Amino acid sequence: MNRMIIRGMALLLFIFTATTPLSAQKKSDPLKPKWLTQRLPEAKTPLYSLIRTIGEGRNLGEARQNCMKDLTDFLEHNRGITVSSTLSGQETVRDDEEADIQTQYIFEYKEDGRTFSIDSRKIDEYWTYKDGHYRCNILYAVADKDGGDTHCDDISLTTRYGARGFVRSLIIPGWGQMYKGNYLKGSLILGGEAACIAGIIAAENLRASYKKKMKEQPNHMQTYNTKADNCENIRNLCIGGAAALFVYNLIDAIAANGAKRVIIKKKPENLSLYPVFSPLYNGVGLAYKFNSK
Repeated sequence: MNRMIIRGMALLLFIFTATTPLSAQKKSDPLKPKWLTQRLPEAKTPLYSLIRTIGEGRNLGEARQNCMKDLTDFLEHNRGITVSSTLSGQETVRDDEEADIQTQYIFEYKEDGRTFSIDSRKIDEYWTYKDGHYRCNILYAVADKDGGDTHCDDISLTTRYGARGFVRSLIIPGWGQMYKGNYLKGSLILGGEAACIAGIIAAENLRASYKKKMKEQPNHMQTYNTKADNCENIRNLCIGGAAALFVYNLIDAIAANGAKRVIIKKKPENLSLYPVFSPLYNGVGLAYKFNSK
C-alpha cells in the first residue's frame, strides 16, 4: 500500500513539474490568452471593435511601437483614412481583484479639410522573448469612425472560469484544463487516466487467466497463485493511481488559473424607471444618469 501511495504521488509530481512554467522562460503570461488563440468576443454596443495587432523588435518597446504601427496600418487600410498623428492619453488602472492597465490613444486624421479623431485603448498584451528578439501581440478597442465610443461597454480581463472547468473535468479528465487553455496539463491528465485504465484491464485479465490455470494445472498452483497475486497488486496500484489523478484533476480544474480571457458586459442604461410610493399618490418615477468624463 505504501508503494502505491508513493508511486501515485510521483505521478502527480511529474504532471505538476511538467506543466509549471519555469522562471527562465521569457513570456508575459504562462498561457496564451484566449483573445489570441480564439475568435474575439463581440462588442455589446456596436460603437467600437476589438482589434488584434502584432509587432516584433529587438526590445519590448520597439515591439510595442510596431504593434501601434500595425494598428495604424489597419485603420488606414480598412477605413480609408490617413492618420496624421497619434496622441497618447492617460493610463487607467482598474481597482479590482485582477488589476490591469488600459492605455488610451487618440488617432487624428483629416477629411474634407477638417480634423477628426478616433478613440482607442489598449486592453491587454502578450509577448514572448526568444534569441534576443521580442514578439508582441496587443489587443485594442477602437472606436468607430463616426460617433464611436470604447467606453460604452465594460471590458475586463480574468483568468477565472468558475465551475465550467470543473464540470468538464468531471465528465472527461483533463477536459477542464484544456478548456482553460492549458492543453499540456490536460493532455497529461487524460493520458495518465487512459494508461491507468488500460493497466487495470490488462492486470485483471492476467489475474483471471492465472486463476483459471490454477484449476487446470494443479501441479503449478503455487506458481500461478503468486503471479495472480502480483497482477492483483498491479491492478490495485492502477486503481489507486487513477483515483488520485482524477481527484487532482477536479481540484486543479476549479482552483488553478486559466488563460486570460476578455469579458464584455453592457453598462447599465442611463435611463431607468422605478416605482414611487407616498401617502398622497403612487406612480412611476423616471431617472436619467449623466456620465461625467
